[in-house]
Amino acid sequence: MKDIISQLYFFIRNKKINKDIVINTLDDINKLIDEITHNNVTNIQTANKIYRLWIPTEKVCMHGAFRYSGGWHPFISFLEKGVSELELFYKNFTPKNIAEMYSLREKEKGYNLPPWELPWIPRNIITKPADEGGLSSEKHGVSYFGPVSPEKLKYERERLITALESIKKMGYIPDKNNEINGFFMEYNNNFIFFVRGGKHRSAVLSFLNYKRIPVVLKNAWPPIIYSSDSSKWELVQSNDISESLALKVFKSYFDLNGKKQYKKINN
Repeated sequence: MKDIISQLYFFIRNKKINKDIVINTLDDINKLIDEITHNNVTNIQTANKIYRLWIPTEKVCMHGAFRYSGGWHPFISFLEKGVSELELFYKNFTPKNIAEMYSLREKEKGYNLPPWELPWIPRNIITKPADEGGLSSEKHGVSYFGPVSPEKLKYERERLITALESIKKMGYIPDKNNEINGFFMEYNNNFIFFVRGGKHRSAVLSFLNYKRIPVVLKNAWPPIIYSSDSSKWELVQSNDISESLALKVFKSYFDLNGKKQYKKINN
């Protein structure tokens, strides 16, 4: 572990975290949660001042089950091939509901929930996509599916270019205001890390061939979601979605990595 961290320190400029933890297995995550509890760390916001987690890039994903390595990701494809990749993504990946978002059949209870819904996250935490860059999400679209307006496309392109130029010049400089953050998901003793904040920076780090992404847990969100708790998920209990469909959406993050989505986008 020390060898891995020492190789990565040059890349973190302004290191303020007290403890770095390399995550390789679900057991590592459970030990982390046990340590937080044992040390009487009362909330995730406090924990994020103590711990930075180093996640294998292939285990990190964006909303929509796009992996940052080992699959296909629209932001990385843009950095590799140019703006036509983003244009194609936003033109052809335009799910109207949660079932279309994950290529699931539209027949079960809850299939017509919005594409951005995450059935395992309580409604008092997750809300509809926020406006960004002065652009209304309702009018201009969101970053992780289309359609988007020309203004939104330009904004997303500029965000990625700016992040790339900054990290290449200065290194990656996370602080309390802009750490890449998210939460873990578990299925069948496997795990992934869902990026909630820092989608563009994660793409840049992967593009620059970093094998691990440094992250913190998202404040006020559950640190990990276990598939075995599906019957307790708020949207399942409120009958907004069937447990079966909620689990299929959840499982998509382990079955998909962007390649299947890319094939549909190109058809």
